[in-house]
Amino acid sequence: MQYGYFDNARREYVIDKVDTPVSWTNYLGVEDTCVVINQTAGGYMFYKTPEYHRVTRFRANSIPMDRPGHYVYIRDDEDGDYFSISWQPVGKPLDQADYRCIHGMSYSKYLCDYKGIHAEQTLSVPMGDRTEVWDVKIKNTGTRKRKLSVYSYCEFSFHHINMDNMNFQMSLYAAGSSYEDGVIEHDLFYEEFGYQYFTSNFEPDGFECLRDAFIGPYRTETNPIGVEQGILHGGFEKGNNHCGALQKKIELEPGEEIRLIFLLGEGNRKEGLQAKEKYSHPGAVDKAYQELADYWEEKCSRLQIQTPNEGMNTMINIWNLYQSEVNVMFSRFASFIEVGGRVGLGYRDTAQDAMTIPHSNPEKCRQRIIELLRGLVSQGYGLHLFQPEWFDPEHKNDKPFQSPTVVPTPDKKDMIHGLKDTCSDDALWLVGAVTEYIKETGEIQLLDEIVTYADGGEGSVYEHLTRILDFSAEQVGLHGVCKGLRADWNDCLNLGGGESAMVTFLHYWALAQFVELAEYKGRREDVETYTALMRKIEKTADKELWDKKWYIRGITKNGRKIGTDADKEGNVHLESNAWAVLSGAVPYEKGIKAMDSVDEYLYTPYGIMLNAPAYTVPDEDIGFVTRVYPGLKENGSIFSHPNPWAWAAECRLGRGDRAMKFYNALCPYFQNEQIEVRQAEPYSYCQFIMGKDHTGYGRARHPFMTGSGGWAYFAATRYMLGICPQLDCLEINPCIPAEWDGFKAIRVWRKAEYQIKVKNPDHVMKGVKEIWLDGKNSGYGSRHKPYRNRNNGRGEDRMIRFGTGGWRAIIGDEFTKKNIQTLAKAMSMKMKAEGVEDQGMVIGYDRRFLSKETVFWSCEVFAREGIKVWFVDRSVPTPLIMFYVMKHDFPYGMMVTASHNPSIYNGIKVFTKGGRDANEIQTKEIEQYFAAAEQEGQVETMPYKEALEQGLVVEFNPLNEYLDSIIEHIDMEAIRNAGIHIVLDPMFGVSQTALKTILMTARCDMDVIHENHDTLFGRKLPAPASNTLKELQNYVIENHCDIGLATDGDADRIGVIDNEGKFLHPNEILVLLYYYLVKYKGWKGPVVRNLGTTHMLDRLAESFGETCYEVPVGFKYISEKMSETNAVIGGESSGGLTVRGHIHGKDGVYASALFVEMVAVTGKTVAQIAKDIEKEYGCIYMEERSYRFTPKEKEEIYQTLMQEKLLPQIGYEIEKVSYLDGCKVYLKNGGWILARFSGTEPLLRIFCEMADKEAAAALCQVFEQFLGL
Repeated sequence: MQYGYFDNARREYVIDKVDTPVSWTNYLGVEDTCVVINQTAGGYMFYKTPEYHRVTRFRANSIPMDRPGHYVYIRDDEDGDYFSISWQPVGKPLDQADYRCIHGMSYSKYLCDYKGIHAEQTLSVPMGDRTEVWDVKIKNTGTRKRKLSVYSYCEFSFHHINMDNMNFQMSLYAAGSSYEDGVIEHDLFYEEFGYQYFTSNFEPDGFECLRDAFIGPYRTETNPIGVEQGILHGGFEKGNNHCGALQKKIELEPGEEIRLIFLLGEGNRKEGLQAKEKYSHPGAVDKAYQELADYWEEKCSRLQIQTPNEGMNTMINIWNLYQSEVNVMFSRFASFIEVGGRVGLGYRDTAQDAMTIPHSNPEKCRQRIIELLRGLVSQGYGLHLFQPEWFDPEHKNDKPFQSPTVVPTPDKKDMIHGLKDTCSDDALWLVGAVTEYIKETGEIQLLDEIVTYADGGEGSVYEHLTRILDFSAEQVGLHGVCKGLRADWNDCLNLGGGESAMVTFLHYWALAQFVELAEYKGRREDVETYTALMRKIEKTADKELWDKKWYIRGITKNGRKIGTDADKEGNVHLESNAWAVLSGAVPYEKGIKAMDSVDEYLYTPYGIMLNAPAYTVPDEDIGFVTRVYPGLKENGSIFSHPNPWAWAAECRLGRGDRAMKFYNALCPYFQNEQIEVRQAEPYSYCQFIMGKDHTGYGRARHPFMTGSGGWAYFAATRYMLGICPQLDCLEINPCIPAEWDGFKAIRVWRKAEYQIKVKNPDHVMKGVKEIWLDGKNSGYGSRHKPYRNRNNGRGEDRMIRFGTGGWRAIIGDEFTKKNIQTLAKAMSMKMKAEGVEDQGMVIGYDRRFLSKETVFWSCEVFAREGIKVWFVDRSVPTPLIMFYVMKHDFPYGMMVTASHNPSIYNGIKVFTKGGRDANEIQTKEIEQYFAAAEQEGQVETMPYKEALEQGLVVEFNPLNEYLDSIIEHIDMEAIRNAGIHIVLDPMFGVSQTALKTILMTARCDMDVIHENHDTLFGRKLPAPASNTLKELQNYVIENHCDIGLATDGDADRIGVIDNEGKFLHPNEILVLLYYYLVKYKGWKGPVVRNLGTTHMLDRLAESFGETCYEVPVGFKYISEKMSETNAVIGGESSGGLTVRGHIHGKDGVYASALFVEMVAVTGKTVAQIAKDIEKEYGCIYMEERSYRFTPKEKEEIYQTLMQEKLLPQIGYEIEKVSYLDGCKVYLKNGGWILARFSGTEPLLRIFCEMADKEAAAALCQVFEQFLGL
């Protein structure tokens, strides 16, 4: 039997048989105001929370069904007959009146034709308002003039669900009503701000504020005495039950139509009058409709599909997305089933909702993710149900006094539950939500955002995720399987707190998601650690969870395996088998057998049952599920939520036919003609469908508010249609029925619209043969089996890795001609993909062994690819290349250098538009293009001489342009007049020509040491440090120099010896320059430093009324934060710094010139300026140590610090601990210590800053002993 039909052109479902077996609901509102309404206009309205802030009252699961509602009555004043525009509450016989209901996207329309009157009532909540609009149109379709009265009716709530349903000795005296200026005001006197209003765009002819007076004794909404008698008596009072009833008398000539607007809103009479004015003309209502239509058009347009399956088209393009949006907007506790008795966020539910639609609602998904991160306990588990405002630092309680209706604020001990009440799966879902959000938006920086924990303290999002994973790794039972704790996803299958196979597989899936993020971030240690954990889970699953033909469900606390072939009940379970395959944790062959068992034992024409056979004998060892009636909910029903996991699992196995069979069975669209069986609405997935073991087999219950909607959308689009955002690309990898010829889709991703056309001429189910992009064969196709386990099928080996300072490798090991030319090929591919190949590339080199040859080899590849190279044909500072890329708007530049690394290294730095260091996203893309270039085989080249002759390589030297840009920023006149004696140590690197030219132009007395070309750097590390600058120190002292300057191998870092022969730590250089630029030059702005740089900068910034920003190690973070905050200066304790107005990176040449300017302008020696700062700000002492390690030692150190998060007894009070980049301990006395692995060398570095040198050294020693260094 059919009760309605889909009108896809209007994105509506039309109910033309309104006496549906159960209520068919819709949701109005897309912000804080929500109305849950059914096909007969029954329902309720709330603002923000359905428990504590209800606007209208509702009696769920009662007789008459689902009342009261938002009703409009029409009375014939000549004969006294009356009807409601919606079929209920009057309920005229359907053979006498023609009723329809149309549910659209955020509106519902009710239509009635009765005795020559056509009436329509449209309900909606305009965007930006706290108002529900009742748009009423009445037309005389008869041949005689009609005299009618129109009445509105809604019953106001006492605001709180409990006050609506109990303790009426308080409720009945808690609210009052009044009428003035055409506005009914409902006053919740117990609350300072508790008001609602009901008004209209016309002047009423009558009103009634008292429910009992409108309805009459022993009557219902079906036959209210006020309508029956045609008189509203204008009652209102303090206390009692209140309603919104307005009367308007109208006269209509034949063919005449009138339009009336009623308004129900949150707010007092003043706000009601404002709404009355705003919507006084129907045009304002029409505008609100258009805004809602535009809102949904924009969302729907981000993914539209055209497949041979019309049911899939309808659900994905309209109703499945709509349901998913409703879930993420209003959580799960507002429906006709969950009517407000509990509120807040369910951890697992909200995480999955946020995971499924970041493309259509990234803002709300991000909000939910942050709320969930705040609801995470520092131990790593989520609070199963919590109010987000409990942990929102910006939330303020605006209640000035306590009253019986104020939302209670629980004690902290009641907010934070322990392990006893922890659900083992809750927080794991959040890993997927964060990953999918980043893949959709590209907001990789979210991982670095600092968020609080529910029980105190804070950490980065990245750290939150590690704690989630670590918690599950720690909470394992005797068999190595994750504990179920209170319960896993199936709340009723407790296993007595035993071990859960599903959570084990879910943990594996979350690990795989996280490893992608860690790899993308360059966190190699984390990649290794968590990949090793995945390998361990694989072995455990194979050993403990496989049972002949499928995977078991779990192990009870008594050691009994559940879901085995030997069990009489509950042999096969959907969750564990679907997740075994979906996670990628199990071998392909066993995955096939497991899903074949699902099909054989659990499949039905209405979907897949949760388990079979259903439990009939209570068994406390298994859990409460055995006390649920067979075939209902968690015990053998077709529980909708996990059904899409099976679709995705079949896609992982490459079986598109099976996936579509499962999809069609559950799809509500295909049950539109079986409503006598289904009963529930066919445009919404329901929580469950009764299973084979129940007399109601096939009956669906609990629509809309279920994770089924989000997961159905996610599995169908990501796995079946294969349109899957990745961190660096939009992947198209469908798994479809073999009979399909293909399909089309439009997908908006990161502001670009992709028009996708999939062709399937060979009628296969899985495997991309080739991909064409903009009419050209991209050269990419699937070379893999359809199912890939082991790290989720990602992360193939690559020959190069980019770290914090670019790609660096040992010469002859990874730094080879083959890798160099493959990298050039990768860069060519990237430039072509971005359409910037015609803009060319700038390349420079330093003085290292093979640096110039590297440029030649690279040019040969670029020339063969048709990309022009501007080659700086002499060794130059790295910042010169950054400057030239920025100044001349090149898309990319490359510098051959290993910077300050030992002489056995060389490398390549890549710069992007604006002359910036390539960030993680860019370097990750380069690595992936490198892998693709490797797969293509031999890299083709053009001889360098030929490239030169064809103009594909241009040799030039822009040194003067670079020097002029520095000279323009420096006070050369002050330096010229100061007569400063300087000695320069370029450390056998590339700065001598540049710095000599600048400083000699300023008439400095200039000496230079170590300026000759030595690829071994005098057998020293080319890094300006106290132990490498002894000769410079001696020279300064012996020759009475004013300053000794040093730069590293590629001149992007600076070292300074002051006039007294003291080596200045890079921290001191930063402090001096920031002090000088603000105090003497009058600059204004913050300062940026990394984790391992002095907090003295914080003191200076605070004194200047500015902020000091802390970022991870890596100069790209410095420059990014500099640009973001317009900081004066930014730098790191390793010697790199940059200043506002110059390039977006480190420049040792410019920094050296600025340092000389400081001495000249202040008229003071470096030592004197340092003493001024010490006198004003005090002293902090930095201790910095480096340690080499074996791979085993590294693993042990990482395990201790980053995984187990252990700390030594340090003897100081700890303020907080951060794992943003390594392990940094902040002390309450202002000191700190940081231990982190270098991103450029195989070293562990420890930095410590304390009030005195001895304390810093002692604390470093504590860490040394603790880590066994």
